[in-house]
Amino acid sequence: MNLNVRNLDYSVAVFGQVDNLSDVKDKLYPARERHPGAKKSSVGETLSLACSAWGIDRTLDFLRGPFALVIRDRLRGTVTLARDRFGEQPFYYGFVDGELACGTHPADLFVDSQHTPELDMDVLPAFLEFGQVPVGECLLSRVHKLPPGGLVEYSAFDLSQGRHPEPRLWWSAYLDVESARAKAPYGELASAVYRCTDRVALSVDAYLRGTGPCGVLLDDGVPSSLIAAYMQRDSLLPVPSFSLELESGSRSTRPGLGRVTANHLGTRHTTFSFSDTAVCDWIAGGLADDGIMAPEPCGRPELLPARLLRQYAAREVPRLLAGEGAAALFGGRPDHVRLPRIWQRISGMSLSARRLISQTLALWPSRGPAGLAASSFREFCGARRAVNPAIRPFLSPDIDSLPRSQLPRGLSELTDQEWLLLSDLIGNLPGELDSLSVMKTEQSAPLVRYPFLDPRILYLAWRIPASVRMRDGEPAWPLKEALFWEVPRAAVEGCGEAARVDIGRLLLGSLRDWAEELLSPGSLADVPALEPGAVRRLWKNHLRRNGNYSQALWPMLQLIAWQRNLKQLQRARFSAGCLTIGDEVRMYE
Repeated sequence: MNLNVRNLDYSVAVFGQVDNLSDVKDKLYPARERHPGAKKSSVGETLSLACSAWGIDRTLDFLRGPFALVIRDRLRGTVTLARDRFGEQPFYYGFVDGELACGTHPADLFVDSQHTPELDMDVLPAFLEFGQVPVGECLLSRVHKLPPGGLVEYSAFDLSQGRHPEPRLWWSAYLDVESARAKAPYGELASAVYRCTDRVALSVDAYLRGTGPCGVLLDDGVPSSLIAAYMQRDSLLPVPSFSLELESGSRSTRPGLGRVTANHLGTRHTTFSFSDTAVCDWIAGGLADDGIMAPEPCGRPELLPARLLRQYAAREVPRLLAGEGAAALFGGRPDHVRLPRIWQRISGMSLSARRLISQTLALWPSRGPAGLAASSFREFCGARRAVNPAIRPFLSPDIDSLPRSQLPRGLSELTDQEWLLLSDLIGNLPGELDSLSVMKTEQSAPLVRYPFLDPRILYLAWRIPASVRMRDGEPAWPLKEALFWEVPRAAVEGCGEAARVDIGRLLLGSLRDWAEELLSPGSLADVPALEPGAVRRLWKNHLRRNGNYSQALWPMLQLIAWQRNLKQLQRARFSAGCLTIGDEVRMYE
């Protein structure tokens, strides 16, 4: 140890990593002079000095990267937990055996405990409806998850009584959006494209300055291809790039955008090809691989290709860049364009007529358009995003709580399209990152990083009007125009569809025995939150091809499989392991 932290007011333990640690040390130069050895101090020691010099909030505001901090204030006797802005670093905490514990995986908290983790019946309905855990919640009871940009401070009384204070936000996307909207917009397409190119290139370059090789995940989307272009432009050697091909994926015979980009840029490209049998074996094995794990179940089938690609690419290089986050900033999802158009068409009908049609179509729930009876655009979006809008019949009568909305309320000054983008960023993206997060057992930092999750890019995106970000109904128009500067337009527009996993077909084929065993009466009895009779009827209807119910069945299957793995997870110490407040004190003595 280089720095005597006993002389400081704060001590800090770090999960994940701080990207701009050298900048923190440079800014702390006057304070370092008063503490010999600080120049060569570790990240925890440096942040202890920063908190002592600047305070907690100012220190957090200066930091960049996927991090979670445990900060002890020696003078006040408080303990503060904080998480990074966008929720890249998973972070869970709770009282176990009378002590405050925290870790990067919810099972970490129970490693040294005799208690068996149980499902939280208040959070479960939301997971089954939306296919992901709500922001700031955890599927396990007595375990909490800090929201992105969240901070919670425990007093000595809280720690002694096992009491959880309410978290607060030290950073909020709302404030950055409000600040950006108050400035003059970049209404011209050329100006928007130029600024996007400059800002994204700088963000990518910051990751390339790190230690060790860095690769890129090409998921056949424009953002990841743009990242690959900037990486290769600044590299003397071919950049490692990875893409996925699935037997049950796109029916198009044309290559995907990822392979086209890699061929044009000359990257060192690897394509992972999987047959249906290999994908089914991976799914039946718990979506896991030796040494790589995710903290939450993946309840949305459309995320399976991205998760599969991450796990296999992580074997090749220690750091990976991906394009997640760009869609929520620049309108890159088809729903960002499609949902406002659908609502514009159906809202012309009277509400009573739409409700009557919705009640009639409810007889065939897999065929009826979700949200038809919605009274507002925001209610319509909530219904359309749910993988299982009619969740009530599948829950036990003992479950009183129904899912809470996953979309933010208020912000009436935003247009429908702007509100949809912001709700995706705040209500949908954090859960998606948690579902996709993978870490090696010996590390606490995520393997995959997201250059678009930069507060400066968020600020830039919201200075570009939504009509420019989604010009002429084309998602992420400025990013696509920026990509045309690096890859020929004809090559980009002639690409095939992205890989996808056809869960409905696989459940009728290779995954049938696996799903049948998970949905058997004996297995369902181990999950008291579910109503066995209703779930079994839904499964039988799917097998009889009375409709495609895979979207509703998949979260249930993942929940049951995930619960079965909890005991196995409890026996293994993941990532950096569980940290109790007692451990944190001993670490600096």
